[in-house]
Amino acid sequence: MCSTNLCVAIALLVGVVAAQNPQLRACDATQLNTCQSQFNTKLAFDASLGVTNYQSLRIAIETKFANGATRGILDTCEAYKEYQQCYTEENFFSCAQNPFGLLTATNNGNTKFSRDQSNGYVKIWNQLDFVCGAGFSIFANAETCASNIFNNQTAAMRQIDSDFDTNAKLDPEQACAYVDIAANLYFQLFWTACRRPEVAYWGCNYERTGTNLLYPQCTQTMQGRCLPLLALFLGISGVQSAGLDCDSTTYFECQGELNKKLGIADPQPWFNPDVFRKEVEKFYQNQGPDGIRKVCKAFREFKICMGAQYASCMTPVHFASVSATPLNAYQFVGLFNQMHFVCGAGLQTYLSNEACMSTTWQGHSGEKMTQCRLDYEKTSDIYADQACTLANKYLICFETEFKNNCGDKSNDAQFWACEYSRVNIFTRFPQCAARCVLPYNGGIIG
Repeated sequence: MCSTNLCVAIALLVGVVAAQNPQLRACDATQLNTCQSQFNTKLAFDASLGVTNYQSLRIAIETKFANGATRGILDTCEAYKEYQQCYTEENFFSCAQNPFGLLTATNNGNTKFSRDQSNGYVKIWNQLDFVCGAGFSIFANAETCASNIFNNQTAAMRQIDSDFDTNAKLDPEQACAYVDIAANLYFQLFWTACRRPEVAYWGCNYERTGTNLLYPQCTQTMQGRCLPLLALFLGISGVQSAGLDCDSTTYFECQGELNKKLGIADPQPWFNPDVFRKEVEKFYQNQGPDGIRKVCKAFREFKICMGAQYASCMTPVHFASVSATPLNAYQFVGLFNQMHFVCGAGLQTYLSNEACMSTTWQGHSGEKMTQCRLDYEKTSDIYADQACTLANKYLICFETEFKNNCGDKSNDAQFWACEYSRVNIFTRFPQCAARCVLPYNGGIIG
């Protein structure tokens, strides 16, 4: 245990309650410099960028967002993945996720990193976890406007950052209030620039995730901040706003009809998407008219009922705006995206192998696939930076179960299984280079 005075000093210096944890390790600056150099080279950045001039590193990264749009983010995320892999596991946390590790860095000659440098450097990587994970698809779907923000509004963002840091230093007991204010200001900034609620939500989380590890005592406040702001702008009934014009009356009517045709009682299944999925996938266990064809008929009529509203309503942002958690929103939309495949490109394959494929959904193999999916969804929700690596296990799990039931040479059934799970992965993590190939099976993660 540390003395009271020492604990207080560390907490004030680093800005984290966890600083007194004896398991915290010092960053090995040798690895830090090696991995930072690799990152800079990958993105053709100036070799001098790093902790001591973290502001310039941030400018270089956000310039990639501005000039390269989605391609710029993809390049940055690929470099970030290699940056993570460059470290030993404990050193990545100490050097890139924990300011205390930088403040106490070893093998760094006479260089000592300051509090501002340590916090500023860590914030960048925390934000990239969001940008390269849950935030990627939102940015990609609004890349013109979102990239323009990084062309035209970076001065405003830096002013928010500066005000937050100044206030948190002067009044550390109110740090959580300043965290809340900063997230709100980012939300307002991105909203004003784009008038698109999902982009405003992205901006709020971009700031929130940046301070998440710096101020863990504010976690509950931060987690609950961005969604209520989004709901406030959209309204929980009509959900109508620029860029997200879902007619909730139409949607509720069409969802009700879909539920009726499939015998599902829950009128708001986005709050319990796993129960809804279970009810849908149980039809896949059957052959004939009460099997997959029943789901596809109901789904086809649902799309006809929705018409042009389908694209506006069947998005994670819409369901998050009506108070579903982000995980539940992605789970719910993921199932509908899978129905596009099941009832489209995948239908003939399934009907041609209906006997063995319907059996795969039953009993132990069906339970195994459900568990594999849940493991992936829940783990990637917590560790979004590992989503692409975890995806391969998910794909292989589904392929293996269909191979076991349909035979070693059932290339088409195994391909179907791979595609079915891949579509779900892409709903939330489109940056993952997962693909399914014939005649050789096995999801490939680039």
